[in-house]
Amino acid sequence: MVLISIMNFNLNINRYFFLVFILFLYSVFLSLLLPARDWETDYGSYYSLSMFLDSENILYENMFSHSGPFYFFFIKIFGYLFGWGWKSSIIIYAITNFIFFSSILHLCKKLDLNFFETLIILILLFSFQKYF
Repeated sequence: MVLISIMNFNLNINRYFFLVFILFLYSVFLSLLLPARDWETDYGSYYSLSMFLDSENILYENMFSHSGPFYFFFIKIFGYLFGWGWKSSIIIYAITNFIFFSSILHLCKKLDLNFFETLIILILLFSFQKYF
């Protein structure tokens, strides 16, 4: 194991994977709160519209949303993998949150932010999440 000095605050591999693990746990925790929040309005509409997309129900023709089509098809692809239902909606929500937070973490790494700056940015993002 590589010893990390206290003065070296660069985002190295160990700290990076530690933050990825924290993001994974946070995404799972946030998605497990989904039933308590009644599947919040936005995600519930994305999930239900994605579930009914097929050759008969075409987005923007038979079903309307102001959002772009990517997230609907993202949910549809994972719906084919995990099935449809309340358990799979929690899994897909966890994947969505993890991809969002890990992309922010990757951006912080590319901007060469140190560990504490990255941690502050992630904490600020966590604080804007709605828990109940």
